[in-house]
Amino acid sequence: MSRNASYIIDPAPGLAFSPNEQTTFFTLPDRLHSQVRTLDEQVKRNYIDAIPGTLSLMESICAGCRPLSSDKIQDPGAKSD
Repeated sequence: MSRNASYIIDPAPGLAFSPNEQTTFFTLPDRLHSQVRTLDEQVKRNYIDAIPGTLSLMESICAGCRPLSSDKIQDPGAKSD
């Protein structure tokens, strides 16, 4: 999971972000990577009660990416008018 977080930004050069969107988008992999490390520590230390909160934070980070990228990524199978 941690390795995958660093690959999130790979397709970004093909996306047309505004400067604010770009700044926000490029912080997301670092935030996700940080939460993955936290989750890893929680699992190793058996901090079961903390895991749902960390997973919720990870989900919100992923949800923050969707509005930025979903309207900018075209479906290669979609027909153009």
